[in-house]
Formats: sequence, C-alpha cells, structure tokens
Amino acid sequence: MPQDWQVWSGKATESIIRFNCEYSNQPLVREFRNFENKTRFISGTFTVTPFLTDHSAFDAYMFLVEAGGKRLFYSGDFRMTGRKKYLVEKIISRPHKNIDALIIEGTNLGREDKKKYWDEERIEQEFINLIDRTSGRVFVTCSGQNIDRLVSIYKAAKKSGVPFIIDTYTAKVLSIVNKHSSSIPTADRKEIKMLVSSRLHVKFDKMGDLVFISNICDENKALGISSLMKRKGKSVILIRDSMVPDFQDKGFQLSHDDAWCWSMWNEYQKKDSNRQIMEWFASAGIKPQSIHTSGHASDTELHRLCDSVNAAKNIIIHSDAGSKVKSEFPSSVMLKNGESMMI
Repeated sequence: MPQDWQVWSGKATESIIRFNCEYSNQPLVREFRNFENKTRFISGTFTVTPFLTDHSAFDAYMFLVEAGGKRLFYSGDFRMTGRKKYLVEKIISRPHKNIDALIIEGTNLGREDKKKYWDEERIEQEFINLIDRTSGRVFVTCSGQNIDRLVSIYKAAKKSGVPFIIDTYTAKVLSIVNKHSSSIPTADRKEIKMLVSSRLHVKFDKMGDLVFISNICDENKALGISSLMKRKGKSVILIRDSMVPDFQDKGFQLSHDDAWCWSMWNEYQKKDSNRQIMEWFASAGIKPQSIHTSGHASDTELHRLCDSVNAAKNIIIHSDAGSKVKSEFPSSVMLKNGESMMI
C-alpha cells in the first residue's frame, strides 16, 4: 500500500497484525488508526461507521460509508454460525435505511446444496463426541487465529475433563485477544497447557519475547514434547504442519488409539504446506476427521441481509456463481477485478 494511505482497523486487529509481522520476521512500520464499534470516523471525504460482526476472524466489521450524499453498506466477510451471530441478527432486524449500494460477499451464493452450516455450539458438541469415542489423544489442526474455534475446542475439552494443550504461537495469539475480550481463554486457565517446541522456542527468542514463555513456565503451565510423550490419559493437542518436525525429532510415536481432527476447509489438505502433517498421520494409519463449519454466510443468510437492507443496488463480490446470482438478485451487479462503478 502507498505510504500516504491511511490504515484503519480495530485495536485487536492491529495487535494481531503486528504480532504476525514480527513472528514472520517482517516488522511492521506502518502507523495504524483505530476505530471503535459503532463510532463514526472521518477518512478523507468519507464518513465511515464500523459495526462489529460475526466471522471466524476476530475483530471483523461491516461498514456504513457515506460521501457525496450517497450511502454504501459493505458486509465484509461474515457468517451467522459463530459466537457473535447475534450481532448480524441485530443488523438484519434493524437495517440501515436508504442504502444506495450494498457490497456483499458472495462466497456461498448459488451453491447447489443450500446446506445449513453447523454453528460453533454444534462444533463444540462434535468435539465432545470425538473425545468421548477416542481412547487415546485427540490431535486437532486448526488456525491459531480462529478464536471461535479455539473457544469451542477449549469448552469441549473442559466439559470432557481433559487438558487442552496449545502451542506457543496460539497461546500468544490468545493472550493478545484476551486483552481486548477478557472472556477469551488463555494459557493461565487450569484446563490449558502450553506446548513449547524447540523451533517455536527459537522463534520467540529471535523475537525477543522469551519472557512470554518464561512466565508460562513459572506457572508450571508449560511442557515440552518429551514431557508430552510421558503423559498418560486423554488430552486434546493442537498441531500444525510446521510442528511435525519437532515431534519427529523427539521420536514422538502416534498410536492407533489416537484421533486426528482437521478443523479447517478440507481443500487445505491438498496444499504442499500441509504435506508433512498429512504424511505423518497417514504413516500411522490415522485419517483426518472433519469437524468444521464455513467462515462465510450461507446462501440463505446472504439473502436475508440483502432483503433486509433493500439497497438500490447489490454489488456481489467474492463469487463465482455467475448467472445464478443474477437470477436470484435482479438488481445485482457483479464487477470484475479492477472494474469501477459510479453509484
């Protein structure tokens, strides 16, 4: 982005972005300007009002943008299956009036199955069921930034009476988010342990943040892979592709009593960046079990928002539904990448 462009975000979003840039050894030097939920701010000739929404990414927003006597509402990526779905319900039940254009994400528009997606409460129950029917350990692969999913897994482990073992990266993300939402569980909860692998220890050392690991260790809440190997009984363990070499270096042995859950979009299994983890579990005869729900609104939910806002024009983005969208939304416009439109 050009250096003279203003960068606006929620405070939590800025904190997560800055940590990830530092984690990736790409320190961020840009200045951020922070907005607050439902509080108008001015950027150039635009008046913008953000509205916190339900999405798998924490601190996501919809936006009302006003300029030149026109009003545009942007849905952003949203869903109605998360733990903040009530926020979208409020927007649908009390929509903004006189909207000239609604920009709406259309990832799931025109899908043939018209399926009803699981909500996070159902996801939580499915994890409880998986833990119950598994006699060994339950490994879970999911995004360390999908806060709703981490909360669902935490709640399932807690209700099942088994420890939830998270990696250092995820522990740090949770600690950052907890500063903005105190209900988010962190590594200091009694049900949570933090796994410190050698590669992540080196990473945090290079970041100059070993104090984070030390503080957890001081509370006797951290363990290494060798200690994990000696643990008896059930547990729920987060694992990602980048962690597999550390497990292999320590001679960690998977058991036929173990289970592995893939809690992301299944297509990600085909990516080369997940080749190690796919091969490691396959070598032990363990197939991935899917417990997941879409991070995007369903076809029905997208229609509900469009009908409620009743904009003069619906501008569909992030969709490959083509003519199906046009037939379902007579007033819709689908723009190509780089194509502009005057409202």
